Amino acid sequence: MPLDPTQMIVPATDAVKSRAVTDTLSDAWNLVVGDRFAAFRLNNAAKLQIKLQKRLDELGVKPDTARIPDRFAVTWFEEATKQDDPEIQDLFAGLLANAALDNEDALDRTHIDTVSKMTPADAKVFYLLTASEYIDQPKLIRNGYRRNSLIAIIDDNIQVDAGRAIDHLIGFGILRMRNGIDTSNLDATIRKIADATNDLAGERKVRLPARAGRSFLVRRAGTMAVVLDLICLTNQGVSLQKALAQSK
Repeated sequence: MPLDPTQMIVPATDAVKSRAVTDTLSDAWNLVVGDRFAAFRLNNAAKLQIKLQKRLDELGVKPDTARIPDRFAVTWFEEATKQDDPEIQDLFAGLLANAALDNEDALDRTHIDTVSKMTPADAKVFYLLTASEYIDQPKLIRNGYRRNSLIAIIDDNIQVDAGRAIDHLIGFGILRMRNGIDTSNLDATIRKIADATNDLAGERKVRLPARAGRSFLVRRAGTMAVVLDLICLTNQGVSLQKALAQSK
């Protein structure tokens, strides 16, 4: 008499209740994943220790570890030891070193979450934007760079997907995009109107000539004004920059 295949299948609930099956799965998990995961994190911790000591030696100061809250230290260790990319490990080492120096921005735990989400390319672009001579910091913070101009600067200095990294940093809240108006090609009258539009919050009054009728303004502004996508560094980005600053 042929075997009925359905009688050979053990219901899932019975399999879970079976101690033999549970023990087997537990052993397999510990053997295949458990030991490897522990070794992975210990190896990362060892590399972080070296990077942290190097950072402290560069600063030339002795940190006060008592200044680091326990919750910050536990959160930092939990996330930092998951990282095996040197660029991300450098960021984590910088956060902890500065936290031990009582850097208020470094002690902001939200930066731990942000850094843990970064790719190596994101980290390289962040450093280029905040710690290099290629970027005008006041301009990046206040007015912003044109997106294409920023991508060009990045492409000239590091080999990464600049557009994707910028999108990531915007998603993390480090960068933001805003609209601006390029008035370089407008005549004096239209330039005053565009400036007044950009300065409404300042309540600046502009006297317009009598000939500036509606049709004239719309036609000239529509053909000559250019709307720009500008990339700026956010307050969160400035805070992360300070959290990772190499100065004492």
